[in-house]
Amino acid sequence: MRLYDRSTKIVALAALAVFLGAAGSATGVWQLFYMAAVVAALPALSMALAYLSAGSVRVERLTPPAPYAGEPFYVSYLVESAGPALAFALQIEDEKPPIRALAKPWIGLNPGKTTLVRCQYVSPIRGVFPLERLRVVGRDLLLLSRIRKAQRAPGELVVYPKPQPIALRSLAGRDREALDMVRASVVGSGVDLHGVREYVAGDPLRRMHWKTVARTGRLHVMEFEEARRHDVHIVLDTYRGASVSGDPNGSFEHMVTAAASVANEALAEDATVALTCTGHTDLSCPSGRGSDHLVAIFEALARVGNNNGQRLHEQLAAMVANLDPATTVVVITADEGPALTAMLGRCVAMGFRFEVIWADRSTFPEKRLIRS
Repeated sequence: MRLYDRSTKIVALAALAVFLGAAGSATGVWQLFYMAAVVAALPALSMALAYLSAGSVRVERLTPPAPYAGEPFYVSYLVESAGPALAFALQIEDEKPPIRALAKPWIGLNPGKTTLVRCQYVSPIRGVFPLERLRVVGRDLLLLSRIRKAQRAPGELVVYPKPQPIALRSLAGRDREALDMVRASVVGSGVDLHGVREYVAGDPLRRMHWKTVARTGRLHVMEFEEARRHDVHIVLDTYRGASVSGDPNGSFEHMVTAAASVANEALAEDATVALTCTGHTDLSCPSGRGSDHLVAIFEALARVGNNNGQRLHEQLAAMVANLDPATTVVVITADEGPALTAMLGRCVAMGFRFEVIWADRSTFPEKRLIRS
């Protein structure tokens, strides 16, 4: 128990007011009665001042960054006091389940001044969370109470899945050595130049062909045969009938993390990466390279849900029909049906290269399946 908590302060003020009143009666000094009245009114006056201060504050939330799930992040607020009242301390609260506040500093404000406040939060899972309202909490001068006033502040917080280290066979062994040769050729060794083409957003700047840039006035990059052949296409199965519930430890959340990990690893190795989320054409990403493309993939993975009613084996043939056979298709699924195994076998027989990341449902703590 705190030594000077709210009840202790109120009792002390009440005792002081009674003492001053009794002293005034005993001595006949009328000023003591006024002092007793002021002391008795102090809690109410202090709370009224805090209420006026909280009501005069205007808060603007700055666009929050897109953090990774499970990692602390900061949200900044511009806090302005438009009224004449001054609270002892103010605090901003902006909580949306499952987002949890780690640090909400108390600040003091002067009328007409603007203060930048940074609050620390964490989200255990990835996703897109609408932010609609926040609260201004005022502490009175005597620290007797908190006054909360809500304000509308519409916004959106996007939380990315956090990539983990992952090893792909397509990025190891001979394929990895070929990729390393391509890197060496950029600085003047080894592999013959395949050609020069115009720059596309995401192309590595180290491949810039400056002679062509100087001649044409437009950006061009060098292209090598091995680099063109190193493509990865990620297929994330969002069939709801094969996913185990229980965020953030459900099988689908682990599948989304695996997709982010594959994309992060492949793009770090300078491969071109495409993403297909079954049943979500608006969230699919065409082939690309570079950090901007990785952000686009993470954005799609933050928004995807496992609400597709069609099984993967019914869609897989159409997905790979227009792909270059040299492309490595990484399938991420929790479906263990024989139909999918048979379809993968047929695609491999057609010359496509597959890697399968399978979420074993029996290893997840929640065994209840999500079904339509």
